[in-house]
Amino acid sequence: MNYDVVIIGAGAAGLMCGLTAGYAGRSVLVIDHANKAGKKILMSGGGRCNFTNLATTPANFFSANPHFCISALKRYRPEHFVELVERHGLEHVEKAPGQLFCADSAKDLLNVLLTECEWAGVALSLKTRVERLEVQGQGMRLVTSRGRIDAGAVVIASGGLSIPT
Repeated sequence: MNYDVVIIGAGAAGLMCGLTAGYAGRSVLVIDHANKAGKKILMSGGGRCNFTNLATTPANFFSANPHFCISALKRYRPEHFVELVERHGLEHVEKAPGQLFCADSAKDLLNVLLTECEWAGVALSLKTRVERLEVQGQGMRLVTSRGRIDAGAVVIASGGLSIPT
């Protein structure tokens, strides 16, 4: 299998990265070892997911390159994500100043991300373990529990430790 981009991690960051790359015309595969995408999304915020903070500024981030946060937040602001979820009819509430949560369930937010990935042509492979990454010419080869995958680029979008089953 060949893809322009393979993203390791089907959580919020991996799905958002996938849909963004897909809409940019890239062939994208998002893989995760879990049996479901977005498991931590479903648990966060007591099951209602704090999906953005309108007061986010570069001062909220630590980075070896402080200009990266400035650049990233100028290109994609919290308001852009709010527009995305509102286009899908996701209702939200503001608990603390600027902290937005799903009004009903974090499942609604996960469905927005999965729908956008589908619309962007993103392939999703769950229950797929990455065993090894290798440089392959100008790209990468992933050796996984489901076989080899060649990619022009690999993004690792995995967060903290896995959720115990």
